[in-house]
Amino acid sequence: MMMEQLECFLLSVGYQKILTGKNNILAFFCMEEEKCRAVLCLECPERLEWTPEQYLQLKESLYRTLTARENLPVELLTVLITADLSGAKMLTETDDHCWVIQPYTRELVLYENQCGDMGGLRRRIEQFLSQKPTVIKKKNFDPVKFPWVSMGLVGINVLVFFACTFTGDLLYNIGAFSLENILADREWYRIITALFLHVDLNHLFSNMLLLYFTGDIAERYLGHAWFGVLYLAAGVGGNLLSMLYEWFTDFYNSVGASGAVFGIIGMLLALVLLHHGRLEQITTKRIVLMIVLSVYSGAASAEVNNMAHVGGLLTGFLLTLLIQRFLKVEERVEQTQ
Repeated sequence: MMMEQLECFLLSVGYQKILTGKNNILAFFCMEEEKCRAVLCLECPERLEWTPEQYLQLKESLYRTLTARENLPVELLTVLITADLSGAKMLTETDDHCWVIQPYTRELVLYENQCGDMGGLRRRIEQFLSQKPTVIKKKNFDPVKFPWVSMGLVGINVLVFFACTFTGDLLYNIGAFSLENILADREWYRIITALFLHVDLNHLFSNMLLLYFTGDIAERYLGHAWFGVLYLAAGVGGNLLSMLYEWFTDFYNSVGASGAVFGIIGMLLALVLLHHGRLEQITTKRIVLMIVLSVYSGAASAEVNNMAHVGGLLTGFLLTLLIQRFLKVEERVEQTQ
């Protein structure tokens, strides 16, 4: 709550926000008198989670970033939002530009070794803290950022599943992935229709849960149209690899959106790598661990089409890298025109 209020305050007095990827670490800067003034806000209401060494590394990293970016002298102030005053005092002993805000009493604490002001900011912060806390309104619904495609896909899968409960095996016989039917009867449509069929409620729920949470993020970064195209392409890619595998082993029928869902995981892996190892709360380590656990879980079951999972994952990953490359080239062409 205090961090959100402080963010609104700093933005209102002319500071610009720097994306950090963490909710409890925010950074702001403004240009004043041929100097870059910056504020690093760290929030740990109960107990500070940084050692003095980690704190100095964090601050030094921001300092180097601003120096390289603005090519001007940088004055960097830290504002700690915490009730852990003993821990805060330990950090301030290594840094003379570190103020503390007690979030429960709304009090600004400056220890003896601290700078008294930075461009008049102390008076402004004290005025801000003396005011009654304002209620931060929730953001209005944004139709552009809403995951229309992800939610639409969830809705279609649910409707098809309930339709299957009334039609028995009819839809499964017509639409399940079957290499025998594809080759003998040229029913190539099964490569896509199988993506919307599920064996039981648990099968549907697990796939739709992953689709909902992973699809939301991927769709916001790729856009509605590209996400929809990549989702279907990943599902098709998964089934094509499954076809190749079955050609050399045994034919069997399969259904489910898991190949396409694994494609979303592949999309996220590509996006994380393109964003230098972090996309919101997703890091390279987390997404790789998720992939390993998901693949292992599928491999441990004899009734899972693992080739569709692997094929979807690779298709989503590779096509996302290709599309992002294409979009960057297209953007550079537009800028030169």
